[in-house]
Amino acid sequence: MGLTFDGTATEEATRARVADLAERRAILAEALQGDVEQLTEQLWQPATIFNFGDKDKA
Repeated sequence: MGLTFDGTATEEATRARVADLAERRAILAEALQGDVEQLTEQLWQPATIFNFGDKDKA
């Protein structure tokens, strides 16, 4: 049938998608780093612990 297909558009779309995903991973990594820093700081702060059981419940 002599059909040919130009894959240029697919290649460009793939490159764009890969770049978009890389950007999203970088944004997520930055957000997660901030979360880790906040949680690490909280971990080493004093905390008040409560025990809501009565004398028969440990």
